Amino acid sequence: MKSPIRHNQEMSDLQQAIDKLKSSLHYQKLATYKPPFDPFEVMGVPYRERSHSKVLGWLLSDESNREFRQEFVSWIVNRPDNDNPDVGANESPDITCKCEHGDNEAGRIDVFAHFPDIKLAVAIEVKVRIRQGEQDSQIGRYQCFLNREYPNCMKVVIFLTPSGEASKTEDPGTGVPVLNMSWDQVERIIDNMRPEQGNENDFRVQFRNHLRRVIVMNEKEEKRIVRELLCEGDNARILQPILDNVPSLRDFSEQWKKIVAEVCGVEEDSLELKTYTERYVLRELKIRVPAWCEAGLPFTLMLSKYDEAASVRILLRNNDYDKHKERLDKFAGTNKSIVNDEFPPAENWSGWYTVLAVDGSEEYPPGTVIDTEIFYHYEKWNKQVKEKLERQMRPLLDPIQDWLKKRV
Repeated sequence: MKSPIRHNQEMSDLQQAIDKLKSSLHYQKLATYKPPFDPFEVMGVPYRERSHSKVLGWLLSDESNREFRQEFVSWIVNRPDNDNPDVGANESPDITCKCEHGDNEAGRIDVFAHFPDIKLAVAIEVKVRIRQGEQDSQIGRYQCFLNREYPNCMKVVIFLTPSGEASKTEDPGTGVPVLNMSWDQVERIIDNMRPEQGNENDFRVQFRNHLRRVIVMNEKEEKRIVRELLCEGDNARILQPILDNVPSLRDFSEQWKKIVAEVCGVEEDSLELKTYTERYVLRELKIRVPAWCEAGLPFTLMLSKYDEAASVRILLRNNDYDKHKERLDKFAGTNKSIVNDEFPPAENWSGWYTVLAVDGSEEYPPGTVIDTEIFYHYEKWNKQVKEKLERQMRPLLDPIQDWLKKRV
């Protein structure tokens, strides 16, 4: 047992450390931090590629954004490795831009921008998460598309990411340069626009603030303050016990199995639980019901948590669809009001298809999102996760049972 004198001294030292912590400028910033209005977070799409692509297309093509368009093109044509210096934005200050989104012969180009005044064609691949994966030969396909469709234009592909990282799928043999651009460069271009356009109610300013807080280096202002706080003095030692007890997805893996078993009416021991870890953080808990898989319905019940978004969804792996295509199409055809018979790709989830007809194309459709703060409240978490799964599984369970009885 510690002596009273030693115990009192330790308590005094701890109190002094806490007082020092509370006097820290970083702690005071964190305690009083009030984030500005962010329409992307309010709408629940802070990391949705399509939303960012549409805003970027608007910045490039709308008449009110001439300055943005001018500087964006200048960044492209004035780069040191440009082999065509005769093409330049300064020769035509009122250059126009035609932007397109969506599917074409090259696949889904997030933003395709054509500047006919200066004969410039630009394909932009948009990534809003750090080290987000690419599809097979994705950038190479865009390069070939530009060569084929715009032979008489200056051509570039822009790989736009939070950190300006390089693409892993470009094809040097095409001769089309791939420029690595970071979102902070987009932020700076917006920042350089004329002051009269820069009032705080301007959507450009809101988008710039969103990029600054959420996308650029994937470090929000409050996260930066916490990092600086932990680097100061003994703060890390004082706060570490708290940080060590912040719940993660792994803490709920066994409970997720119980919920799936209860909702689906199957034995818990029969379930297959697999996990996906990214940068040492558990991101996904995936469960499949073997009896369903054997009958050609390899649906994955996924509980996921990425940054500030968590969800329960019913998804289908693309290689599972290829393996069971005939039976899946037949099942979907007889249950069209429940299952999307086209099994469209799940947005921003490479390699996954959506299953439910009401799932939609959003990264996190309505009805699937879990309130992340309830990860700190076990009972609330248990209740909400079960409700989310029940809501999605309810219309599926009877058709699945009928399917199993027929043993198609």
